[in-house]
Amino acid sequence: MATKSKRTATIIGAITAAVVAVVVGQLTTGFMQRDFAGLKEFNAPDKSFTVMLPGNVQEQKQTINTQLGPIVAYFYSAKAKHQEFTVAYSDYPDAYIAATDPKAILDGSRDGAVRNIQGQLLSETLLDMKGNPGRELNIQGPQKMILKSRIYLVKKRMYQIMAVSNKDHAFDKKITGVFDSFKVNGI
Repeated sequence: MATKSKRTATIIGAITAAVVAVVVGQLTTGFMQRDFAGLKEFNAPDKSFTVMLPGNVQEQKQTINTQLGPIVAYFYSAKAKHQEFTVAYSDYPDAYIAATDPKAILDGSRDGAVRNIQGQLLSETLLDMKGNPGRELNIQGPQKMILKSRIYLVKKRMYQIMAVSNKDHAFDKKITGVFDSFKVNGI
């Protein structure tokens, strides 16, 4: 039993680490180059969620090869003067979700985020979105960069809402505005 649990944790860590590595790479590339005044509602192309984001949203799709097979991750990013925001999601195989404790999936996502930015977990809060488990994370990374993230597991889909900023702007109201505006349709 311990071997199966250890193997599951390894798979979860590998999957979430791969997704988080891609997301953090997207967030830190060209960090804080432009400012977009105000927030505008963004509707996901697949109609699964809405969120308020600053200005022009850049879309990207990437296939990540994992032990469970390829997982497609979708990224929607926008920059503000002091932060860069990304909403990302990926769907896990049904069999994996059925056989894995949601807590273990969220733990793997947290651990992958901390590891991939070589950061330190500053705080973690358990969340619930209409019966769907989640976490809010504050992670300090290199050069005192702060990654704030909310992660939700809704059925077989992992949603990640992230903001990267320097420590002076890690608690700006704009971050809370973006995070609080995130809504999953159909739940």
